[in-house]
Parts: sequence; C-alpha cells; structure tokens
Amino acid sequence: MNPISIADKQACWALDGYVPSPEQLAFHKGMSKIKIAAGGERGGKSKSVAEEMLPYILIPNPERGYHFHLVGVNFQEARYEFEYILDALRELDPGNVKDVSMPLQNKWKLEVRVQAHGIEYQTNTVETISADDPLAIRGFESDMTALCEAGRVIKDVFLRILGRLSSSGGI
Repeated sequence: MNPISIADKQACWALDGYVPSPEQLAFHKGMSKIKIAAGGERGGKSKSVAEEMLPYILIPNPERGYHFHLVGVNFQEARYEFEYILDALRELDPGNVKDVSMPLQNKWKLEVRVQAHGIEYQTNTVETISADDPLAIRGFESDMTALCEAGRVIKDVFLRILGRLSSSGGI
C-alpha cells in the first residue's frame, strides 16, 4: 500500500468535517511508514490515528480487500479509534458500512464497502486486536496497523505487528 498525499487526505477529511490542529497536521504530513502520535490527555491522538487511517480504508483494490487493525493492550484500548473510524465512514456515506460487529467482549469488526466510478470492489475490513497475549498475534495479514495507547504495549507486540505488516507490504 502506497502512502497517500496530504492533499488527498485533506480532501477526504473535508467530507467528514475533520480539521486537524497544527500538531495533528504535522503528524499527518509525515511520510514515514512508522508514525507516532504523541501528546497529553485529550490531545486528539486517537482522532488523529483514526483520520490517518480513513483515506486508506476507502482505497479500492480489485484483487483483494485491505485489512486494517487497531491493537491495544486489551480490546477496550482500541475502541475509541474504531468508533472514530465508524463515525467518519457513516458521515461520509452510511452505505460505506457493510457490516459492523461490536460485542461487549472480544474484537470489534467493521466491513467497508469500497466503490469507485460505480464499481464495487472487494470489502475492506477494520478489526480490533488485543495484545494481552503477544503469542496470539499471528495468522493474519495487515495492510495498516495502529497501536492504540502504544506506550502500554510491550516490545514483543510491536515486533509481531511489524511482522504482520511486512508480510503484506503494509504501512
């Protein structure tokens, strides 16, 4: 998956009403494959991460659906980013949301209908993953992953996520 230009990101955000602060914009402009959204409490980190992923989630791929993951120390830690993504998708077009599963326990999953020029492509997915057992982070490909509350995630989890991303060429 190739990086998206800041102009294309901003065009997407204009449709869902997201206006990044100067600090958030600096995060979004970064072209590194590994980004860190750092700041104080209620500084907009979760919203920034969700909005960074949003334009990528809407990219059509005729060969296969893209897979996006939100990883937290537990399932609860990844839910804010998931809810921001879901809200933004519904704001853009409620028809984007093909299916959503949000049980009280365990992972949340969102299937996103991706269309371009009147053609419906493969379904992209967004899932939450718990890192409470680092050895369980296996057996899936990820095109883009966010570590939610990354300061609470141990190094083994970070390394396992890099492995999942490298197998798909993800970011």
